[in-house]
Formats: sequence, C-alpha cells, structure tokens
Amino acid sequence: MFSKRLITAKFGRKFLYYIFLQIIITYRFFILTRAFFLKYEKYVHKEEGDGITEAIISFSKNPKSIPVGTIDLPKEIKNFTELGLSHVELTVSNFKEDKIFKEILNDLIKNSIYNDFSYQIEAQVVPNSFMPIYDFRDIPAHGRTPAMENVFGYVCVDENGVIIKDSFEDNNTYRLFSGTDGIVKLSDYLYEEIQKKI
Repeated sequence: MFSKRLITAKFGRKFLYYIFLQIIITYRFFILTRAFFLKYEKYVHKEEGDGITEAIISFSKNPKSIPVGTIDLPKEIKNFTELGLSHVELTVSNFKEDKIFKEILNDLIKNSIYNDFSYQIEAQVVPNSFMPIYDFRDIPAHGRTPAMENVFGYVCVDENGVIIKDSFEDNNTYRLFSGTDGIVKLSDYLYEEIQKKI
C-alpha cells in the first residue's frame, strides 16, 4: 500500500515537472518567434552642424535622447535625411556604442530585471545557479549557453527559481552591436523601461 502511494507520488511529480517543462519550451518558442518578427523602432538622427560625418542611432524619436551609438557616414552621403539608414552599412568598424546608454541599460537590468516576465520564466528552470541575461537579438535554444557578446550579465537564482534582487553582475565583453547578430534587441519589459530613462 505504502509503495503504491510512493510510486504514484513519484509519477505525479515527474508528470508535473514534464508539464512545467512543456510550458517553458512553449513560452520560449513564443519568445523566439516574437523576437524574430517584432522589430522595435530604431531611429536614425543626423548630427547637427556643417560637415556631418556621423549619424545617431536611438530608441527614441527625440534626437536629443541618449543614443545607443553613432555610425560613421560614408563621404559620398551629402544629404543624410533623404537617404536614411538603408544606404548606410552598419558594421563593427563604423559603429561606436554610447557608454552612457550602456551604463543606463546595466543599471536598469540591475535594479529591475527580477520584474521581467521573460527572465522570471527562465529562472524557474535553473534554481540554485547563475543565469545569463541575454540580448534578444540571438535567443539561445533551451539548455544552450548564449555567446558572450550577447550576454548583458548574470544574475543569481535562489532554490525556488526566483531571481535574487541586486545580484546582477554585468559582462564587460557584451557589445551593443554584434557583427553577426546586429544591434541590441531588448525584451518587451526592458524596451518599455529604457524609453523612460533615455
């Protein structure tokens, strides 16, 4: 009698764990497809003044906002406002990231990443560990480690699968622009919050 109950309890736990994993995998699939199709607005503003050699890339319509970075413009571009970003090749060599934007982003992640549902779900699967907070420009497959240049930093997750507040440690090898995966792409929550900061 006791062994039957024990077997049933073990089966029940395994079944619940299996269901939970299926929910996580389904959610990750949803995030992957959403990240693929959803393109947040990125604005390109020209620098003011004569002899313009740079353009500003920003998450805001306001040209005075803090930019993600700047790009060097080719000499042949005379009127940037008419040509736009489609005529400018964005590369690792011509993109300069804005240090202030990067600091704001790191502070935002440090102070509020535990409120981001996307990462709350991830934390449930990796209790008692350090979890990477990755850039959505290249979401890793379940159980895979993201490339270091796509990791904002790491947080500590407690035994209940909850992100510990103020545990974020930034990754100094992270780049706002990656030669293989493009410019920074944030989760819905981080994108909305960064709008308030810049």
